[in-house]
Amino acid sequence: MPVTRDHFYKFDELRRQAEKLIQQQPEFESDIPADILELIHELRIHQAELEIQNEELKRAQQEISDLHSDLYQEYQNIYEFAPCGYLTINKKGIINRINLTAIRLLDTHRKFVSLKSFSQFLEEGWDEVYWSACAKCAQTGEKQSIDIPIKKENGPPLWTRADIEADRDDNGAVVQWRMVLIDITEYLKAIEEKEKAQAQLHQHQKMESIGNLAGGIAHDFNNLLASVIGFTELALGDVDSGTNLEGNLQEVLIASKRAKDLVARILAFARQTNEDVKPVQIRLIAKECLKLLRSSLPTTIEIKQELNSEAAVLGNPTLLQQSLMNLATNAMHAMEESGGILTVKLSDVDLDAEQAKKHHLPKPGSYIKITVSDTGIGIPENAIQSVFEPYFTTKEPGKGTGMGLALVHGTIKKYGGTALVDSSPGQGTNFTILLPIINKLDAKITNQSAELPQGTERILFVDDELAIAKMGRQLLERWGYDVTSRTSSIEALELFRTKPHDFDLIITDMTMPNLTGDKLAVELIKIRRDIPIILCTGYSKKISEERASEIGIKAFVYKPFVTADFAKTVRKILDGDPRTIR
Repeated sequence: MPVTRDHFYKFDELRRQAEKLIQQQPEFESDIPADILELIHELRIHQAELEIQNEELKRAQQEISDLHSDLYQEYQNIYEFAPCGYLTINKKGIINRINLTAIRLLDTHRKFVSLKSFSQFLEEGWDEVYWSACAKCAQTGEKQSIDIPIKKENGPPLWTRADIEADRDDNGAVVQWRMVLIDITEYLKAIEEKEKAQAQLHQHQKMESIGNLAGGIAHDFNNLLASVIGFTELALGDVDSGTNLEGNLQEVLIASKRAKDLVARILAFARQTNEDVKPVQIRLIAKECLKLLRSSLPTTIEIKQELNSEAAVLGNPTLLQQSLMNLATNAMHAMEESGGILTVKLSDVDLDAEQAKKHHLPKPGSYIKITVSDTGIGIPENAIQSVFEPYFTTKEPGKGTGMGLALVHGTIKKYGGTALVDSSPGQGTNFTILLPIINKLDAKITNQSAELPQGTERILFVDDELAIAKMGRQLLERWGYDVTSRTSSIEALELFRTKPHDFDLIITDMTMPNLTGDKLAVELIKIRRDIPIILCTGYSKKISEERASEIGIKAFVYKPFVTADFAKTVRKILDGDPRTIR
């Protein structure tokens, strides 16, 4: 029979009585029955076992207590140092419990949190948002998430996302609020940067679309201008000098050439211009800009000019004019509300090595100094370092692309110069451009007309525009050439295939249906390797001068071409000059 604890208690009492009796009268031990003595012995053994078990139980209880303490400490560490802030807030808004992360988010210390309202840590006016979320949580029983700013002693507020839930009693009444706080400041900055990048991408795509539209318009418009300029020059050759008709035709020619420059400016703005770098007299560009501005400036803005330089620089006249127009337009916008004075100055300056280094110029020497000043609102101090950055603008949405001054800076840097700005809020703005003056011998610009070169060679002229084909044939025939014209590239190819040695030169348009000019050139060269080809285009992104040269095209001419340049190009190619002339 197994010995139980109850047995132990009963027999233990008997054992003690028996041992006491034996101690008092040892001689009685022999009178104790053997089974009783055996039972006493077993009880002693079981007592020893129970004492061992009791010690083991105590050790187990201590281990459980230690483990519980460790787990509690681990829980406390997890709670205190969690990546989120944890708070409990009573119905009056007082913070009851808070972990270390939340204390750090609130920018305070634990001893300063006790008995404080959570609203005290919020930016002014945001406690209403917080309590509104609590009320909605109590009403719906659903967790509410809100973004709220925490006040900072120094610097901007810390933006946090607060998840609010209600603790209720058995009757369903709210007894306190549980809140989880997460720092989302960097997240919001990332969202802002993403939106900014998307806006810049949208602006870039818009500019690209404008560029594509400008390119399409330029091609068609340049074809029209080529006809107008070409036929006008043909007509001028047939009228008597000094007549009213000659004067009228000259006016048509002048207007057409201004239209040509306008298309070039549009393409330059769209960054799709084929850059023609040559000596440019800045004084002439500045006078042209001011002439254009006078008609568009409000009467409240006065223009002053001090153009004290005859120097020339090396650059593209269209891009330089665009740069001056951007600076002047910027000045106009700064004064459009209150009026003021726009001043444009030109002067020559000599800069030594130290001055050149100060202005971030590549080398010392003679520079033309262009200053565009206004008396407008000025530029904020925190923005002046960014005015030349792409997409940066202080104007309202829809009133600026943020590209004007970036284009100015890029253009001036490309020509070895620098662009500087000096401004104070309410004190106006001064933009200064420094460009290196080229050797005065190189800067000479002549308008002397020369006798146009002529010849008797046979030329095949190809253009899908009937008017241009007719105009080109008449121009070339006037210079003595034997000209055949075609308005189809397929027909021109078939003609050349049947009579490959009947022509000394091919002049072809680039953009034509069925077979473009570059592909036509490839086929023509396959038939006759030594045939010289001139490629004409109003505008094309599909081919560059480098690509044309690789194909075997000898010259690249842009429409509407200047008649004298066109005549010289034809003559030089026929004479074997390999250079491309635009």
